[in-house]
Amino acid sequence: MSPAGTSTRRNEQPDYECGEQAIARYDAKTLAFVDAVTVPQHEASFVTVDPKTMIVYSMDRFGGDALLRYDVRKGWKQLRPVRMSQFVDRVQGGDVFAGAVWLSTDYDANMLYRVALPGRNVDVLGNAGHVDGEGEGIDATKLRSGRLHALTVDVMVTPVWLGNLALTA
Repeated sequence: MSPAGTSTRRNEQPDYECGEQAIARYDAKTLAFVDAVTVPQHEASFVTVDPKTMIVYSMDRFGGDALLRYDVRKGWKQLRPVRMSQFVDRVQGGDVFAGAVWLSTDYDANMLYRVALPGRNVDVLGNAGHVDGEGEGIDATKLRSGRLHALTVDVMVTPVWLGNLALTA
């Protein structure tokens, strides 16, 4: 998810061992190109921007125990990673909202996680609502249908399954 007015795009470098990925930003209304940068990470399964701080969050690999951070306002300066309290594997999507980064995976029933910011505590939220197929993206925009929206690609469901999930205490 991106801040109001901008949209990010990532296109993974297919040779992950090169250790660099490209991220581009576009104006969300006009789709005009804003900027692009090459970042020092092996994979880019998700990119999310905090609209208040303009800090970008991602992960170096599809699984890990740290969130990479870049400060867009300072020319995409790489910041110290946020260490997580546990390893989260096969991350496919992420969104930043309400002081946390929300992660979706295609691992172990398409599990969802919440990583507290600026701390490091990882909460297991449950699955994406559809355990078949491959968990993909996550969005934390408040809609009447719920707060979290998780995408699952399943060859048995055409074209994809979108879950609208409510958050409870």
